[in-house]
Amino acid sequence: MINDKKKNCYNEQIYNFIGTANSPILFAMAGITFPDPDYEIIRRVSDAYSIEYVYEGEGVIQHGSQIFRISAGGFFILHPNEYHHYMSSKKKPWKKIWILFSDGCPYVSHLIKDYNLTETVYVPQYNKPKLLEKCLEEIKANTTKTGRNLEFLIHSLIADVSDYEFSSKNKILTTAEQIKLFLDRNLQNKLKIENCCDFVHLEKSQVFKVFHKAYGTSPMAYHKRAKINNSIVLLTQTDLSISVIAKNYAFNNVYHYSKAFKNIVGMSPSEYRKSNKK
Repeated sequence: MINDKKKNCYNEQIYNFIGTANSPILFAMAGITFPDPDYEIIRRVSDAYSIEYVYEGEGVIQHGSQIFRISAGGFFILHPNEYHHYMSSKKKPWKKIWILFSDGCPYVSHLIKDYNLTETVYVPQYNKPKLLEKCLEEIKANTTKTGRNLEFLIHSLIADVSDYEFSSKNKILTTAEQIKLFLDRNLQNKLKIENCCDFVHLEKSQVFKVFHKAYGTSPMAYHKRAKINNSIVLLTQTDLSISVIAKNYAFNNVYHYSKAFKNIVGMSPSEYRKSNKK
């Protein structure tokens, strides 16, 4: 059974599949969520794999201690035995397609492990919902062939996501792009310029020069601004305390976060939240 705490009844189309005793997939749930500014799901300790794609709009996902902002074209896989909390943007509510598999589904668990997707999977621009759509259509049809067809489709989906993750990590990038990618993937960590140097095997002066030429700012200034810009979503779309948001983006304390925020945005986080949150 998949346990969701939903704050409201939402506009969703939901379909279930129950397999036979010999089926590798014993239970699956799939659906389409239509835009709703009040959409929010909480699973204190999830008992499901959640595979989702966002068609339009945006929202915020908390998976364990990690918090992500996701928008149209984004794809993610959340793992069981973790805290799941995700909500739609109130200003730009999302439309998304999703499929859930219970933790008691060894077939999906083995695929996730075999394709090395055991960490949180978050692809900002996946833009390929077709396999998920086919999964939903199979579950909706619920024929004697659904179980076997789902096996094939889920295998194809996991393999494709794994290939995408591998190719994106191994794509040939310019040095400046490599540094930016490193910074973007570490918004929740403290970094020093030395970390960038180690990543691209260059001296400080070279790192600064190539990055500034490409983006018109220093790596550390870019990193701080990116943290602040991402934190704005949490300020305006969640009820997380400012201290929790500061900690999520690895600021030493609320004071350092507030100071950086005011320098970049022109007002304090509390002032910004008060004037922008609906």
